[in-house]
Amino acid sequence: FMSNILMSALVIQILCALINVWWKISTHTAAIGGVAGALQAFSLIFGFNPLGWLCVVIILGGMVGTSRMILRQHSLRQVCYGFLLGLVVAYTVILGL
Repeated sequence: FMSNILMSALVIQILCALINVWWKISTHTAAIGGVAGALQAFSLIFGFNPLGWLCVVIILGGMVGTSRMILRQHSLRQVCYGFLLGLVVAYTVILGL
């Protein structure tokens, strides 16, 4: 399982670096989105209810995204797309889809 986690983190960083060549995307929210995607994937693999942990991760993601916008580093669109990218990539890499 550790190799899947490391692979998903690597793929997220590579995709963020490629996207940042043309358009700025938040790698901070991509990272917390990766945590949310990994949590959902592991809940399917191990068969547990991730609702409590998912609430915590989403609140942390909101805090990270808000701080990036308050610091005027990213727009709302860049923050949302970063979170979505991390979520989708981590979910698919860990499940092996």
